[in-house]
Amino acid sequence: MFLLLARYWGVIILRGLLFGLLSIVVFTFPTMPLESLIALLSTFLLTDGFLIIWVAFRQQQRVDWNIHLLEGVTGMIFGGLMLMYPHPSITLVLTILAGWTVMTGLVKVWSALHMFQDDDEFWLGLSGVFGVASGMFILLFPIVTYALVMHMIGAYSLIAGTITVILGFNLRQHLNELKHRLTQLSL
Repeated sequence: MFLLLARYWGVIILRGLLFGLLSIVVFTFPTMPLESLIALLSTFLLTDGFLIIWVAFRQQQRVDWNIHLLEGVTGMIFGGLMLMYPHPSITLVLTILAGWTVMTGLVKVWSALHMFQDDDEFWLGLSGVFGVASGMFILLFPIVTYALVMHMIGAYSLIAGTITVILGFNLRQHLNELKHRLTQLSL
């Protein structure tokens, strides 16, 4: 699992930057209309899902590639649901968003439990636990004001993005160290 993630550290950082961009837009425009929020979130989910599916298909020879495919397909499904229902109530939008957050959080926790490295599984697991907790909070308390929802989405995006970027850079560092050790062994 480590080599799978480390090999695509750039995609992981890109995902973190997408989270960060989503956070900046949401915090900059906290009173955006619901339709704009739906367009933004669905575009994010579809893009994120596509990136994960791309990595999964590049790793088909691995036994656990299908878990990444599941995560990507989940993002694509929830992004598609948001596009199919462009004028829903805020409760439906929150339910779709919470479902995606919980599902991808569970996938990240599962992936972290199956990694056997020092620090990287912590960041991946933390991202997953935070996702599950955020999704459950949204599911348990759906009747909140729109401004609070915007701040929750912004906060989740900012924290998840930061954790994901840290994970990506840690994976890059570990991969470089591994390459260096292999180079030293071959000399």
